[in-house]
Amino acid sequence: ISTRPFTFDNYDYEKESIRITPNTPCPVLLGVRSIDDEHALIGYRMLKIYEPVAFYEIFKTNQATDSHYVRAKIRDLAPLQSAIITGRVASRPRVIEGGHVFIDVEDDTGRITLAAYEPTGELRKAVLGLIPGDLIEVYGAVKTKPQGMTLNVEKLRIIELVPMLVYEAPTCPSCGKKTKSMGREKGYRCPKCGLRIDKAKPIPKQETRKISIRVYDVAVSARRHLVTPSYLCSLLSTHDEHS
Repeated sequence: ISTRPFTFDNYDYEKESIRITPNTPCPVLLGVRSIDDEHALIGYRMLKIYEPVAFYEIFKTNQATDSHYVRAKIRDLAPLQSAIITGRVASRPRVIEGGHVFIDVEDDTGRITLAAYEPTGELRKAVLGLIPGDLIEVYGAVKTKPQGMTLNVEKLRIIELVPMLVYEAPTCPSCGKKTKSMGREKGYRCPKCGLRIDKAKPIPKQETRKISIRVYDVAVSARRHLVTPSYLCSLLSTHDEHS
């Protein structure tokens, strides 16, 4: 926290997981991710390391640059490609065993399934909140699945949200009690006074969306090294090392 946002992705606050140490036995003790050498050293010197350190080195890398993505139309996507697509949501979210979420998106050239897997955290919840008609920009990796090509979502930018309508039974004009449906296109009846309203129709009501127009990231522990966290984008564009 002391060096953020100049250091990044070193700890997953969403899943409370340390991300600077390797998951497998190897000679590397740790690595501090930073946008410049100054803050990399500051972050490193704040650590308490309970074993001997032979030396440290500072590497300039392409991590967190989004340099692997190519903007593309859906019809031009190919397996193993990392791409950015823009399109409208074309289906309701589908949740399968394990909590993984799938949803379809389309542009003027085709349609593809998006996959937001359970480890992606906040991003998965955002995909669950999408409805048909929403305009989104998606960053991800193209994979071949039994159902066809799928884009594994690594970053999601919501550009436009369409109104979400829910329909409620009308209130009774006699006593003010909410009526109950008597069946499809059969009208409504008041459970309190018994008044029947044959020609009544459900009342549309706009519901507040649980997601907003912004960028949603995967959890730090699920982020590939080349993907830029959204909170770094404006900082990297103005920082001396990256200008």
